[in-house]
Amino acid sequence: MVLSPTGKTFVDGKMIPLTDLLASLCGDDRCVNTHVRIFAAAACRFDHLADVFRLCKMHGIANVELVA
Repeated sequence: MVLSPTGKTFVDGKMIPLTDLLASLCGDDRCVNTHVRIFAAAACRFDHLADVFRLCKMHGIANVELVA
């Protein structure tokens, strides 16, 4: 996952709303063992990062890592 300075999320080079992605992937506790690595530019706002962490946790993803 790549987070742009505007708060948009990109997965495999394609822009996708994070809520839509997580809703489609994480039903029925399927994301419990998922590892999310966030690549964020230096210009990325902290509140956008916090939203990503919050949404991941809300969908049952416990392993969320900020890489850059």
